[in-house]
Amino acid sequence: TEIYTLSLHDALPISLPGLFEAQAARTPNAVAVICRDMELTYGELNARANRLARLLAASGAGPETVVAVALERSAELVIALLAVVKAGAAYLPLDPGYPAERIAFMLADAGPAALITSREVQETLPGGAAARIVVDDPATAAQTVCLAGTDLGDGDRTGPLLPGHPAYVIYTSGSTGRPKGVMVSHASLTGYLAWCQARYPAVSGVSLLHAPVSFDAGITSLFGGLTSGGTVVVAALDEDLPAVLGQRRLSFLKITP
Repeated sequence: TEIYTLSLHDALPISLPGLFEAQAARTPNAVAVICRDMELTYGELNARANRLARLLAASGAGPETVVAVALERSAELVIALLAVVKAGAAYLPLDPGYPAERIAFMLADAGPAALITSREVQETLPGGAAARIVVDDPATAAQTVCLAGTDLGDGDRTGPLLPGHPAYVIYTSGSTGRPKGVMVSHASLTGYLAWCQARYPAVSGVSLLHAPVSFDAGITSLFGGLTSGGTVVVAALDEDLPAVLGQRRLSFLKITP
């Protein structure tokens, strides 16, 4: 049994946005995300997430609030997750493939301040009071294009982002009763990511994000890669991976036995 100990200094800056933004500043021209025919560099991904984060902050999303994200596996999904944490809020991942009853329960239980979705996915979602931001709606594009692509500070948020604030909320399967929401703080998440980089150095290469983000095993490939300069390939296991990867070689894959 291997035991790893991490001090807070190992994970500074102690928020997910801080870790990602530091990496984007180091390698702005490196490829961060590949999804089908789309490639985004760290600089492009950071700027797009910043603009959406400013839209979220203007709508009242911030520290100690929740923003639901219901998107298919895509580059827009990665942008949305980063935007939520940049605004200081916690993201609640909703798998569009979940039964409508489970999605309705999670929305009612978490009480999100906003819901990020797409035109196609929103047709399958239950109604609710949360304000909807539809990423592929021309109105959303018109709102975000004029916003600054620079990193947000606490002055741009509804309040200071602290290490103890939740970065995301994820629900248990509910196999022993009703699903339960578990909040994971920035301090816990960044501590785990520091451990990942030490334990899985290959995550700084090319990793495959194949799991739904509602299953937190995907955290390792997604944020482990994006905070260590890696390239994250967003694709399903049954896609033509050689065609997606091109000349790249997959260096990291985390998969449930």
